[in-house]
Amino acid sequence: ANKQFMDIVKFHKSNPDILLVYVPIEFEIENDGIRNTDKEHQANIDFLIKNLLETSGIDYITVSGSVEERVSQIEAALKNKEEQ
Repeated sequence: ANKQFMDIVKFHKSNPDILLVYVPIEFEIENDGIRNTDKEHQANIDFLIKNLLETSGIDYITVSGSVEERVSQIEAALKNKEEQ
């Protein structure tokens, strides 16, 4: 699994046009019968993802707020990437 993760990091770093978006837990998850709604489980997974992002050196953005605000933040980040 570690090699797979390192392959993902290498791929991401060699493709600067990729925008990785971290979406922290801010809303209750819908009980759709598929996703795990256990808050402790969600917090553990969120911690692992955030830790992997921070220790890997992968560039990412964090979005927050309403769905509309998150979309606006992603659109702005994409526009910024295009201008670079």
